[in-house]
Amino acid sequence: MNTLIVAAGRSKRFGPANKLLTQIGGRPLIVVSTARILAATRGPVRLVVGHQSRRIIAALARYGVIPHPRLSIVRAHASAAGLAASLDTALESAPRIDSAVTVYLADMPYVEPAVDYLLSRAVRAGYPIARVAAADQPGHPVRIHRRALAGVAGPGRLARAARNPRVATFYRRVSTRAVADVDTRQMIRSLI
Repeated sequence: MNTLIVAAGRSKRFGPANKLLTQIGGRPLIVVSTARILAATRGPVRLVVGHQSRRIIAALARYGVIPHPRLSIVRAHASAAGLAASLDTALESAPRIDSAVTVYLADMPYVEPAVDYLLSRAVRAGYPIARVAAADQPGHPVRIHRRALAGVAGPGRLARAARNPRVATFYRRVSTRAVADVDTRQMIRSLI
């Protein structure tokens, strides 16, 4: 199994500060999220960084998240181009997709192992894509089987593959907190 964490964006909706370096419970958001994702998953984990990557890596090292035997870091080619470009870099960087890959966002501080289990089980049951949702809005993480990527090429391929009509979406089986991602300062305050 492969896990990808996308942490390359500029978080423009958050304001001028880098939200991934904002403190939650005395640690930067990137540290909390990465540690939780590592604890909730198995197999290789690739963290895709871009904007202020040196500061992100320094924070992870300062709090002991790196080095980690399962974690490797990749720099996004064009992180300024948005999430789709960062997702493309994440997908390209996966050592190989044995059968599926799970994509997490780096601004998800309360990931639970049950979420990863639900997604893995759905893909093993035959769904090409499985995702969770909160408040009836599909979100992350998303698990994608390699068959969903077949025939999808070029920029934004992961985002386009995720539009597959045969998607297993879990709405009320996970807590809203487990799939919450931080977009604004108000959201981070509500998570503390």
